[in-house]
Order: sequence, then C-alpha cells, then structure tokens
Amino acid sequence: MALRTHFNQSVKSELKTLVRHTREAVEAGDKDKAIAALRIASRKLDVAVSCIVTDAVGTLFAKISLLLEEVEG
Repeated sequence: MALRTHFNQSVKSELKTLVRHTREAVEAGDKDKAIAALRIASRKLDVAVSCIVTDAVGTLFAKISLLLEEVEG
C-alpha cells in the first residue's frame, strides 16, 4: 500500500473517532465535554481539508455544521 494511501486512511479513521466522541458527549448531555470534543474535531477536519485527505470538502463542512447544531441544541 502506498504511503499516502495509508496516511489518508489513518486520518479518516481518526476523524470518524473524533466525530463519534463528540456525538457520544452530546448524547450523554455533557455540554462542556461536547464543546471540547467539537473543537478538536473541527480543527482536525480543517487540517484534513487543507491536506486534501478527502475530496468531499463540502461533506466535511456539512459534518462540522451538523455537529455544531447538535452541541448547541
């Protein structure tokens, strides 16, 4: 497997984990933990977009927006 492919897969896996942590904190009702997890996830998603880890830039921004709504709501 090419080095870049391996890197992209690891970053995508990390992003999924961070999104899951944010959703779990929202479901548990822990707003402070959800906000902290959202900050981390948002930064990592922005880095992934800048590194062009994924072609679905619009999808990533939509995901950030939906997570923000979940945390605030």
